[in-house]
Amino acid sequence: ERYHDTFMPGWRPERRLAIWSAVGALVSCIWLALYLRFIYRNDRSDSIARWTQLEGHPTPEAEPVSFTPDFMLVFDNPGVEHGDEDTEVVQGSMERLLLEHTDPESFLRLKALMKQEKTTKSAVRTAVVQD
Repeated sequence: ERYHDTFMPGWRPERRLAIWSAVGALVSCIWLALYLRFIYRNDRSDSIARWTQLEGHPTPEAEPVSFTPDFMLVFDNPGVEHGDEDTEVVQGSMERLLLEHTDPESFLRLKALMKQEKTTKSAVRTAVVQD
């Protein structure tokens, strides 16, 4: 009683509220146990047997689905030596990197390299990644 008057003066616990809170917590725990036991299925299993029951599931004998990507991102790993860093790049190769509808303000480093007389593959890779 002393602690109650010190920490919560003027408030008395309601037995009805405490009972309904306990019932709600119990129902929630029972629901979670039933869900985990009868409904939930782990989708991280090693076999794909669960997914074969789905309609439209590709079988191993089926033809693989082919698609054409809209665009592809390719990144150069600067830690890998390609062995062709000093190989000269011709002007036409760099022009093929730029599309007709390329924004005039993009690929400025590559365009600067195109104005040079000689350019190496290493310089082109660096310019494209930086642009």
